Amino acid sequence: MLKEKRMQVLLVIFIVVAFVLLAYSGQLTKPMEKAGELTQLEKYNYTPGERPDYDFPNDTFKNLPPLPQDFWEVDRRFQNGEITDYIDMGEQYWKQPEFYPTFENNIDFMRNPEPGRIYAYGIGAYPGDIGVDAFPDSQFTVASFFFSSWLVQTYQGVSLEDVYPERTEIPTPDLQSINFTVTQNPAEVGKYFNVTFEPELFVIEPTSPVFNENWTRKVKVNIIVNNETPKGVYVIGVDTVPPPPDISEAWLKTYRAYSDAGAFKVGRAPFQIVVFVS
Repeated sequence: MLKEKRMQVLLVIFIVVAFVLLAYSGQLTKPMEKAGELTQLEKYNYTPGERPDYDFPNDTFKNLPPLPQDFWEVDRRFQNGEITDYIDMGEQYWKQPEFYPTFENNIDFMRNPEPGRIYAYGIGAYPGDIGVDAFPDSQFTVASFFFSSWLVQTYQGVSLEDVYPERTEIPTPDLQSINFTVTQNPAEVGKYFNVTFEPELFVIEPTSPVFNENWTRKVKVNIIVNNETPKGVYVIGVDTVPPPPDISEAWLKTYRAYSDAGAFKVGRAPFQIVVFVS
């Protein structure tokens, strides 16, 4: 019988964002220092339940839930690692752009996009990495929020798959150096885990000219650990790949301004789970 195990987050939560904005691609792996012209301290001195004036058009956030009274406090605790059980976190928090660390240092970019450029695709995940304690013959569920990059004007169709990177460098909590490295045999490690997603297929909506309701999606990852899994440290990646052709065609007809996620790779999977099997 499978033993239920509650998730225990061991690693610092950080974000890895895949920006694929036509001419640019890369990963953001350093902590944020400023929120536009606003420091983190100033950010958390904002009036409860009120959004700062970013000098964006008035309808920018019209499709999003109202900002909760305790949003800034919940956001601060989440970024500090004080909130780790967020599978059931309400969408009134994680659908706010300010929930995502890269929002703050892209405010000027969003105010002043390059004239004539079309931002066609780009997806990130937050948190980008988490760690979990597990045992053979056990199961657990974790979650991450997959979101559209800033200023993207298309609907992006997403299919998810589990991958097992051969080598992964795990950073220190301040993200400034490598804590340890995991080396594994992808073909062998893939036999140790049964991974499913909720949802497995979905559309991420645009962030421009306004934030659409589903610009970010919560993804639950259900993992069963094989009863013959050896003790050790393993890395499971959750990667984006193009949806099946028939679904892509249907979504193209529905949304018109549409692109397949995962068609352009930018390094590692957006979301990685480091599993410590004992």
